[in-house]
Amino acid sequence: MSIIRFGKRADAAAFIDLFAALDTETEFMFFEPGERQTSVEHMADRLDRCEATGDEVFFVATDETKQKAGIIGFVVGWRSPGFRSQHVLHIVIGLRQIATGQGLGRQLMDKITAWAVQNGIHRLELTVMENNLPAQALYSACGFGTEGIKHDAVRLRTGYINELTMARLLDD
Repeated sequence: MSIIRFGKRADAAAFIDLFAALDTETEFMFFEPGERQTSVEHMADRLDRCEATGDEVFFVATDETKQKAGIIGFVVGWRSPGFRSQHVLHIVIGLRQIATGQGLGRQLMDKITAWAVQNGIHRLELTVMENNLPAQALYSACGFGTEGIKHDAVRLRTGYINELTMARLLDD
């Protein structure tokens, strides 16, 4: 059984482990293994700031049935404190391979969308690699549409990949 909840300071070490696993399991995240230089203390401080400012929010997915599974997925959203772009929430989501295909990505997207509505967000936006068809299908099912293509925006070991910009407008 998966539980989705707000990320908290005590999750910092588990986030570092999750990021390391994601960077190893898939090329769809934007870091190569070992490139992230986030410390547990930095992550803990970031999670504290989420609660204090409201400009960033982390939701985590944990699986209470798998021993030592820890955090198996997350979604984060952040917005600018400036008036002109404060209505926009930028989103990043990541799921461990053991958690894909079970509806957990949809649950995380629904959770952050509900948070966005409650917090006066008008626009959700994200980017996705053009070859990440499962993620594109998820985002489309969640009401996102493709707005543009950033050509050769991501360099993988196998070559350059286009990145799609996708967005969803929320009702006021």
